[in-house]
Amino acid sequence: MTGGRLRDQKREETRQRLLDSARLLFAEKGYDHTTSAEIAQAAGVTERTLFRHFPSKSDLLLANFRQHGAALRAAMRAQPEDARPIEVVRAGVLAFAERLARATEQEREETIAAYDERLPVLTMLEIVLSNEAAIASELGRRLDISHEDAEIRMVANASVGVLRAAGRAYVIEGQRRGSLPKTVSEGIDRLAPLFDALDHRASKRSSQTRKRAHT
Repeated sequence: MTGGRLRDQKREETRQRLLDSARLLFAEKGYDHTTSAEIAQAAGVTERTLFRHFPSKSDLLLANFRQHGAALRAAMRAQPEDARPIEVVRAGVLAFAERLARATEQEREETIAAYDERLPVLTMLEIVLSNEAAIASELGRRLDISHEDAEIRMVANASVGVLRAAGRAYVIEGQRRGSLPKTVSEGIDRLAPLFDALDHRASKRSSQTRKRAHT
């Protein structure tokens, strides 16, 4: 193994130890009562090393949400190129919702803390905006429309809004809300008019392109 690969492996191992230690301490003591120094000590590193990997304690807490976001992007990319936009987005938000539901069952206190309004707003906002950008980018690519287009952005923002609202209710209120993926899917169905408008617009553009090609 080369020196660079060995360093990368050690870095990843340290990062994982920090995440594991944080999860255990959050579950045992709660997010508010766990300090970054305690997490570093449990992981066998200095607090300075912790902050090289994670800028803040909240970044440790929200690391799972970034992984959920990666699953959202992968699920959308995996859909057939001729899939309807609503089904592409549904696949993405369901992948996020399924991971969130599992995390809630396994690490309930940590997941609840992630929805605590006392957390730094910008940290969670970064994740929200990343998900919105991923949806807008994927729809824009598939429909050959700018990802900054207003209609594309409306669909992306509304879709993430469904995910956030359903996820928060599920995490805070617990299993009484029923299946999170089912609730999210039903929420996406309610956005059908927005998706239908995109479908119509894409079909119209395609028809105009074909007409120009035959003139």
